[in-house]
Amino acid sequence: MPHHQRGIALISVLLVMTLALLITAGMVREHRLLVRSSAWQLQALQLRQWVLSAEQWAQGQLPRQAGPVTLDQPWAQVQAPWIPAGGQLEVVIEDLAGRANQPAPGHPGLTSEASTAVAHLPAHAGLNINTAGLAAMQTAGLAPELARQIIANRPAQGYGSLTAALGGQAPATPVLSVSSRWFQVRARASLGGRGVQLISDFELERNSRRPALRQRRLLPFSETGEHWP
Repeated sequence: MPHHQRGIALISVLLVMTLALLITAGMVREHRLLVRSSAWQLQALQLRQWVLSAEQWAQGQLPRQAGPVTLDQPWAQVQAPWIPAGGQLEVVIEDLAGRANQPAPGHPGLTSEASTAVAHLPAHAGLNINTAGLAAMQTAGLAPELARQIIANRPAQGYGSLTAALGGQAPATPVLSVSSRWFQVRARASLGGRGVQLISDFELERNSRRPALRQRRLLPFSETGEHWP
């Protein structure tokens, strides 16, 4: 075979080998991405199962008894019901009547992502002076001096009635209360630098006080800044 033909043949072989290597590298890269994506999806499914299970458990911790709702009751002091292997789980329950109330037309939801300082409860829902902080009281329209007085004199077990709290001198605005039927459960789970937070708003039915889910939001987050599928 002439020298120039051998050179052309060698170049052709090198080109074929280079093309084969590029194709192989591409296939390996796609396989790695597929494996990584599958691992993320399995991890996401596991995290969702954790927070949904935690939400179901937290429903059973909501105050089912009629009467005052206070911060010394078990619902306000919950901790995660279990520690997931290799991950973290946090559970918090908040009394939404402890937030300033801004009724929304048609009441599409009890809370929104725009603000964690207000709730969108029915107009008749009173601000629970047993769970509200100073900022919530002032945002709701309570006079600063009265708000500070309520908090300073609030017993550890909370006020049993408005009369006990204010001697029957409760202001006409805002509407006040010592109880609540609206609660938010926040379950946050993380694993391998990624996680999800489930925010669930519940209303206790007036007569049975059975928890009824009114709104649920699942929010993914990543501690590493990587894409979360």
